[in-house]
Amino acid sequence: VTLPRKLRGYDVDLLHSTAGFSPVLTDVPTVLTVHDISPITHPEWFSGGYATLYRALTPFALRSADHVVTISAFSQSEIERTYPWTRGTVSTVHNGLTPIPDDDTDPVDGLDTGSYLLFVGSLNPRKNVSRLLDAYAQYRRRVDDPLPLVLAGSQRDVFAAVDRPPIDGVHALGFVPDAQRNWLYHHATALLFPSLYEGFGLPIIEAMDCATPVLTSNVGAMAEVADDAAVLVDPTDTDAIAAGIERIATDDSLRATLVDAGRRRAEQFTWASTAAEMVTVYRRVASLG
Repeated sequence: VTLPRKLRGYDVDLLHSTAGFSPVLTDVPTVLTVHDISPITHPEWFSGGYATLYRALTPFALRSADHVVTISAFSQSEIERTYPWTRGTVSTVHNGLTPIPDDDTDPVDGLDTGSYLLFVGSLNPRKNVSRLLDAYAQYRRRVDDPLPLVLAGSQRDVFAAVDRPPIDGVHALGFVPDAQRNWLYHHATALLFPSLYEGFGLPIIEAMDCATPVLTSNVGAMAEVADDAAVLVDPTDTDAIAAGIERIATDDSLRATLVDAGRRRAEQFTWASTAAEMVTVYRRVASLG
């Protein structure tokens, strides 16, 4: 109510709402960013109240916007499948990559360069940490000299959170500052990111930019973003994840190939390209006013 009233006092050509919701009553042409609709397609990952509120408000937000932008073709397909009347008013504009600097790093005590596997993310169920841990335990049983697994960005008491007994070789760092995160990305043997669902999957291209090979999921936005520059596995199959971990951890030639392919893939995600695509959307929508 307040924002539409305030907009009348300015000569505004277009309003871009990046928070997933936009004013329902405004005469200004509106672009709405919706990163994904996971609370609608997977309400089991959220509190009942949040999922219910999101399901109630999202149709109003989509109908009130003149155009919707999302961050992957996967998210666009979910929006259009769930709300068929949005077809023709939704565009995909991929995220850009902010390079991870290699001169602003802080080593993590107890880890050797190039001698650990890395996961970056929260313990949200969609991150699939439970299966990752089970697969890692399988990998440890399969090889003579297994690499440790480092979990960054999630809470320290991981095993209690996912109801798993402790597994040897797992280092749960919890939150890490940017300088340590940068170091972890640059010096990991591989990033393991077998997520069940992402709107985009930023860690995939962040690792690729750091010349770190990637294992990720063969579905959804993860497969879209990684393309053919990663080891792709079925995120619902623990055995497949374990086999993928063993492969990426033990095959030097494969990792070298993935490093080259990953760098080329990461170069395709620039903020300049994102901005240019957004300008095209803005011009199209502003002409409606």
